[in-house]
Amino acid sequence: MYLWIWRRLPVRHPAAKAAVALGLVLVAVAALWFWVFPWLETQLAFDKSTLHEGAP
Repeated sequence: MYLWIWRRLPVRHPAAKAAVALGLVLVAVAALWFWVFPWLETQLAFDKSTLHEGAP
């Protein structure tokens, strides 16, 4: 799969391909960090506890 992506990058020089690949990875990480994870946090209740104070 990675070889397929590497071959489809629009530049010829290996250093430029590496820079474009790094940029794509950074864009994917930013999209996850700013849009997907905040949305997911509202869907999953990580901070909600099922224990109640005063319960025996």
